Amino acid sequence: MGDWKEDLKKGQKVEDEFIEVLKYLDNSAYRKRGYCREYDIVMPSSNKLFEVKYDDYSKYSSNWCFEYKFRGEASGLAVTKADYFVMVDDNDYWIFRTDDLKAFIRNNWDCFRKTKGGNNNDVNMVLVKKSDLANYGDYCKINRQNPDIDLLNGFING
Repeated sequence: MGDWKEDLKKGQKVEDEFIEVLKYLDNSAYRKRGYCREYDIVMPSSNKLFEVKYDDYSKYSSNWCFEYKFRGEASGLAVTKADYFVMVDDNDYWIFRTDDLKAFIRNNWDCFRKTKGGNNNDVNMVLVKKSDLANYGDYCKINRQNPDIDLLNGFING
């Protein structure tokens, strides 16, 4: 984990990369300008919203880290209005329907480890094993280097 500004740059780079994938489905897909805590990317043709999070540390821990509070206020997964929540590691995009992801975490809350992080430990996070999410079922996983656009299209528009 680096400093906030460096993490922001990495996150925006991954968002831009995912937009290029979405442009195979909707050439007018774009990142929301300025600060927007509810979503990152808009796909206008189908009126879909995406939240994209790069989790660099997941390659070491095999966990996804989901922020839910920042300085005592709801944030991250707790406040997103995105239709799809995209977790990104070095190899893949894991695309979840946000409502289903929230329900899975809420229904299994007591099974997951909670921790604090961020530069001043002011972020509350829940850690979910990638394998638990893989077994939960309803998601789409596509490779970052060679994304399966048909699979993504079927998941988003099917």
